[in-house]
Order: sequence, then C-alpha cells, then structure tokens
Amino acid sequence: VKNHVYHIAPHHSHYFQAVTSITLGHYHFLQVFVFSVNGSSTDGHVHTFKGITSTNGHLHRVMGKTGPAIPTPDGYHYHEV
Repeated sequence: VKNHVYHIAPHHSHYFQAVTSITLGHYHFLQVFVFSVNGSSTDGHVHTFKGITSTNGHLHRVMGKTGPAIPTPDGYHYHEV
C-alpha cells in the first residue's frame, strides 16, 4: 500500500479598507477583517467577514461571505464582496 501525502493549502486571512460611493449625500469608510481559511488561488474557497462602516459619527456593522477565490496571473488570488 502506497503512502499518499495530501497537500493542504495554508491558512490565510485578508484585511481591507475601502470607501463607498456617495449616496444620499454621504459615503462610508469600510474596515473589514476576512477570517482565516485553508485555501489556494484555484480551489474556489470563500471567507466569512465582519467589520464596520463609519461616517460622520455613526457606525454600521457589516458581515457576510466573500465570493470564491479568483486567481491572478502571479499565483495569488482575490475575492469579490
């Protein structure tokens, strides 16, 4: 019986900041942490995320799931939210 070695993609997380478009006369600044999962650029993994949006002294909590991993030519990946 042969021994099989399975490759498990390393765990990783993402952090991002962004500014929304202007709607109803104001915008929001986003700060989001995307939780760690095992995944590669080609396996279609997704992440759960949580964060806040803020503007003019008020905050909103945001949470959800990213889209699947989208590979880049250099071997890395990104996710759409």
